[in-house]
Amino acid sequence: MATNTTQQTQQNARAVEQQQAEPAEREELVSIDINDPAVKALDVEQEIDPTADAWDRPVPPPDGLYRLKLSLGRDGFKNGFEMKDGKRVSYIQCNLDARIQNDPAWIDFPLMPKVNTKIGGGKETNQVATLLLKMGKPQPSKTTILNLCQELSKMLVKTPELGAQLEWRAWDQHKRGWIACGMKNFPALKGEGPGGYNHIVKDSKGGDVVAKATPVRWLSLAELKTEQEGGKGRKAAGASAPGADIIT
Repeated sequence: MATNTTQQTQQNARAVEQQQAEPAEREELVSIDINDPAVKALDVEQEIDPTADAWDRPVPPPDGLYRLKLSLGRDGFKNGFEMKDGKRVSYIQCNLDARIQNDPAWIDFPLMPKVNTKIGGGKETNQVATLLLKMGKPQPSKTTILNLCQELSKMLVKTPELGAQLEWRAWDQHKRGWIACGMKNFPALKGEGPGGYNHIVKDSKGGDVVAKATPVRWLSLAELKTEQEGGKGRKAAGASAPGADIIT
């Protein structure tokens, strides 16, 4: 019995070390005895909303133009590959942490859009370079995907603000296609929810898919001001074309 207790204590100690290691060094989850003194180091304080629901599926903000504060998302930058003209081409992708700033009803509402260095069909630039341009940091015509992402990383440290046209979108993971694009193309509700549209739809397998407020266009703050003063603001007239540039 003493041997088993010792082994469990050692396992708990290893679990503590793994949990506190750098992310690259962490292993898969392991069993622990939560009453063992060895796990005391995991007694980390959290601040929570005691009335919130972790399984809640919140309604996204209505389609329209918003001012967003940007920072790097928790997943950071990741490298991937795509096939172009029969060749394996490298690209870099990152998640942004974007928070609404200009609408009191949705202040600090979190969005997690993705951007990458792929150059889409018929395009002459990529999403990372476009973000930098909108931030007032145009890049040289000849550069590298690493340089672009390094510049973006420097800018995101400053938590810059940009404008974005947001649109409800729901993606079918099974069919690899959009279920609905644009709030007004989601099922109508009878006087419920923002705009009276249901933000939860069914995919091709009958599962629930929650609409996400997705940036379909980025704007500099000057462009955002011009469009808002021109009366476009929150007047979202249906859906935009389901562009291939949106990353799901």
